[in-house]
Amino acid sequence: MNQHSLLTEKIPAQIGLTIFVTISVLFFIFFIWNFQKTQREVISLQAYSPLSVKKKPFLGIENPIKETITIVAEEDLLDFERKSFWSEKDFTKILGSKEEFREKETDSFKNNILKESGGKIKVTDLKLDVNEKEKFTILSCYLKGVRGEKNSYDFSWFLKNFPFDFSQFKKQDDKLIFIGEIEETKIEIYIEFPFLIEASKDKVWQTQ
Repeated sequence: MNQHSLLTEKIPAQIGLTIFVTISVLFFIFFIWNFQKTQREVISLQAYSPLSVKKKPFLGIENPIKETITIVAEEDLLDFERKSFWSEKDFTKILGSKEEFREKETDSFKNNILKESGGKIKVTDLKLDVNEKEKFTILSCYLKGVRGEKNSYDFSWFLKNFPFDFSQFKKQDDKLIFIGEIEETKIEIYIEFPFLIEASKDKVWQTQ
């Protein structure tokens, strides 16, 4: 067998090996991308507890169009308010089962707070109001048991409901602000304190 024949036999083998390696690499990249995508979807789904947008399906109601969460620290209490704006279709469903919707929303919210805080946070004056004219609902309450030593607050119980932490909030003297969009729902979060603040990923404290 001459050298030319050997080269002729090797070339198809090399091409086959190259194709095999290329396909293997592409498959591996696709697997990693798909796995990360799945992980992101899981995180995203877990992020929406009753504190935020994503809720267990109820009456076929979709996610709100927009949600605005406002938290104002008042010494040992947090004044919490979540305003949810709905499509006309979903708001009609809410009006049709207003009391059942109110009960499910408030119960889910309270259970979430108890679970994520390990029972350390007490929920008082919890209620949900419906504004029929502007098609939004407002869940409001006071949260007690959130203040630590030296005017510090641990918000891990709150941030567990979102796929981000305070590093993605804008700090303005005595405020933390987040404005963005998650799963096609516009999200605005405003947290205000009675003093100038510093913040880590999930904690806030008074500056010296």
